[in-house]
Amino acid sequence: MSVAFYALLLAYALERAVQALAPRKTAVVYSAAVCALALMFSAATWTRNQRVIYCANTALRIFHSLPSELASGGAWTVVFAAAPGERESRPYGFYAYRGIYTIGDDDEAITKALQLRYRNTAITGRLLQASEAASGCPVARTRQLCLRVHADGRVESSKPQVSTQ
Repeated sequence: MSVAFYALLLAYALERAVQALAPRKTAVVYSAAVCALALMFSAATWTRNQRVIYCANTALRIFHSLPSELASGGAWTVVFAAAPGERESRPYGFYAYRGIYTIGDDDEAITKALQLRYRNTAITGRLLQASEAASGCPVARTRQLCLRVHADGRVESSKPQVSTQ
């Protein structure tokens, strides 16, 4: 609703400005300006929709790469890290995430996404930051997955780093 109000307010202000600047050609100038704005809004909407589709495909690729056993119940820990060499996701708006960040950008968001997808409230998700991921996955437990996620959603298994203390 705020976008519709903004568009109407902008059109009104534009009409007033055109009347003041070009009183003889008000209709022509106003029509050209409104067409230009409509084209810009259309391009922005199309771009956003393409980003929504890309993010959805990335999230689906990640989820489809996970084993179906996650839905079987019981406690699972799924540890995610961005694949080495992948750029960190720096979104512009809501729909420009890459890789694991399409699902969530912290442990809580990833946990909730996994629990929703697999209908298993015992799943815990963890996101390793780049500094943590360099030292490997934390000590492996049974029913734990360690995964590296590429920007396009490809998933690779990561070997757990066993502590020798």
